[in-house]
Order: sequence, then structure tokens, then C-alpha cells
Amino acid sequence: MANPSALSPTPAPRGAYAPRWIEREAEFFALRQQWNALVDAAPRRHVFLRHEWFDAAWAWRQRDAQLALLCVFDADDLVGVAPLIVESVQTARIPLRRLALLSVPDTQFADIVLAADNREAIATTMAAAIAARRGWDQLAVSHLPDSALAIRYLLPALTGAGVAATREHFGENPLIDLSGEWEAFYATRGRRLKKSNNLTANRISKVGKPEIEWLHGRADEPVRAQWQADLLRISAASWKETTGLTLDNPGPQAFATRLLSHAAEAGWLSLWRLSLDGVAIATEFQLDYDGDIFALRADYDQAQRELSAGSYLNWKLLEQMFAADLKRYYLGPGGNAYKARWTETAEALDQIVAFNRTVRGRLAKAIEILRPLARRLRARLRRKQEQENA
Repeated sequence: MANPSALSPTPAPRGAYAPRWIEREAEFFALRQQWNALVDAAPRRHVFLRHEWFDAAWAWRQRDAQLALLCVFDADDLVGVAPLIVESVQTARIPLRRLALLSVPDTQFADIVLAADNREAIATTMAAAIAARRGWDQLAVSHLPDSALAIRYLLPALTGAGVAATREHFGENPLIDLSGEWEAFYATRGRRLKKSNNLTANRISKVGKPEIEWLHGRADEPVRAQWQADLLRISAASWKETTGLTLDNPGPQAFATRLLSHAAEAGWLSLWRLSLDGVAIATEFQLDYDGDIFALRADYDQAQRELSAGSYLNWKLLEQMFAADLKRYYLGPGGNAYKARWTETAEALDQIVAFNRTVRGRLAKAIEILRPLARRLRARLRRKQEQENA
């Protein structure tokens, strides 16, 4: 029986935009050439829009989600992509079916992809398809920079299609401008950071001989495999092992293996390794796309935690990147303390959130509205109690 949410795959006449839900892997993989051609023509090109990135993300997420890529065609030509999945989540113990961005914890930016001609009409077609699709309670398109086409075009189109969508703050992605000189940049850093770095260097030099290696660009299979083995080993030995997100777990490992393969072929590799007396103890997994460096995974062997190996590697790789012909170093979303010590600059990220008219969707929306009211009420009661007890 055909999926009732799927729209007809029959191409429409040229000039009449036709939406199509892509729910099978084979169809997704077949879109690579057309998909990347759209990305190459996008106003802001970054690796997190490319087919290869979503291919790697799907290698992880296929374990807990279903494909729901919303594509728009002009006859046989792909003119728009909203890279979505359907996942099961809970809001206040209410199980929801959510249309969400195909993302993993390593995702830094996201957006929809629209052909340059008639973006508004393509986004309107997408919004109508989302509104007509059955079986979802919530829509969440996250990791959107201020310049995102989803914010400019899809958000108003959803409202026009009767979907009550809102724009919300999602977080920040800290970054460092690499275009200057290392000495000038390091001079702006705090005394506490510099003192900590010097102490770390002294500790490491007393234990053994440190060596830092950088695999940058392309790599053949044996070299990539050797670096991958170190990445997986150190990730498994890191403090993050209890999170279930380390690279020895099936989903993250499938993602990393797939992405490393794509990056080695395309020339996006940027891998760092700190070894002590020939034994790797810390790594950082990055992508270099058009001169922008994106830090995805930084790990160190927990057995060497007293050496602060991760901090030492971060310091030294940053110094070397300033000497290379690079633009920006994105540290990845999140409010980690070490990021704040290195930069005060960050790119804001937003998300588009909407609730469907299903029973669960309406209930979840009501809870989202009541939550801030409940927080304010609790705060007011707490202040009143403190005043009475004073």
C-alpha cells in the first residue's frame, strides 16, 4: 500500500513546481549531483548543506528515524531541498512525531536549499506540502544562521499555508578569525589562559616528547584508516564514553567513517593528533571547507587527563592554523568554558518551530505556551516565600 503522506513522483510540466517526499535511501543517494549543484549556487556555501554531509548523518540517524526529504522539482530538475526526517520525541511525557532537520550532535549549521530563480515560489511549494502531510505533530528546523533561506522564505510561507510557525533562539557557534597574526591574537587572550597553557606545556615536557601532526586535504585509504583508528580509540577512552556519543558506538562510528571517506576524497580533511613518545593521546576531527575550519570532535585519553592534553593540542593547532591560509575556525555550538577563553565572537543560531493541528500537536503547543508562565509563577512564589522568611 502506498504511503498516504507521499506525493506523486510523476514530474510536472516545466514551470509548475512539484513537491516530492523522498523516503527511500536509493532515491536520496541518486540526488547527489543535482543536490550539490544547488549548494554550489547557494548564497552561503558550507559543507553542512552538501549531500555528503547528510549522507553521513543518515548513516547514524537511520537507526532511530525515517527519511522525509522534501524535494521540489521543476520537471526533472531539482530546485529545492528541505533535508528532513521523522523522529519520535517526547514533550512533557507526550509522545510526538516530529518533522526535524536531518542532524547529528556534530551539526553546526543548517538550512534549506533553493534554486536562485523564484525562491519564494519554491518555498511556498514546500510549505504547502508540509501543511498537507499527515502524521506529524511538530516541525523543528534548527541550526539556522540569521542569513538562512529557511528564515527568509520558508517561515513566512508556512504562515501563509496555515502552519503557525515561530522563530526561536537555538544557540551560538563560537568562532575565531584566522586572517590576522597569531602573536596579535594571542596578546588579546587573558592572563589566566596563558598561565594555564605554560603550565600544561611544562607538565607534558616532563613526561615525554610531544609531537603534533596535521592531516590536511586529501588522503589515500591506508592513511585515512590509520588516522581513523586513532580517532576511534581515543574517543572511546575519553570522558565522553558514558554519553553514548563516542565513536566506538554504532551510530557515531558509522557517521564518522562515512564522513571521513567523503572528506578524504573531496579534500576537506583536517585532522590533528597529539602524540607523546609516539603514542597518540589527543585528537581533533575537523572539516576544512573553502577555508573555514569546523571543529567536530575533540577528544583526549582520560588516562592522561592530568596532562591537559586536549587543551595543549587546542592551543598548538590554533597557533598553526593562524600560519596557514585559512579564514575562520568554528569551535562548534555549545557553551564550553574553554571556548569562552579563546573567543568572544559567535554566530547566532535560530530554529523554526511549528505544531500541527493533531491532538498531540495542539497539546504540545499549549504546554510550550504555559511553560514560561509556570516558570514566572514559580519564581514569584519563591520570592514571596523568601520575603516571608526574611
